[in-house]
Amino acid sequence: MHSSEAEANALMQTSREWASAASTGDVDLIVSYWDDDAVVLPPEQQPLFGKKAIREYVIQSMALPGFLDHLGARKSHDCR
Repeated sequence: MHSSEAEANALMQTSREWASAASTGDVDLIVSYWDDDAVVLPPEQQPLFGKKAIREYVIQSMALPGFLDHLGARKSHDCR
């Protein structure tokens, strides 16, 4: 297996694990996948800086009907 293929597989596994964590509704577990200085770029919104802002976004997002229905990546892309 090539390095990039192994990286893609690892990324997809992490994505599946995150989606599984998200489906539990455990906000602390969900947010644990981000570093303290992470930046999230939600569609059509301002960037979110840090876990505190991300945590609030997760809480608000989980209140939306159908939010959990679309979690998890289906394919990885190497953007290097």
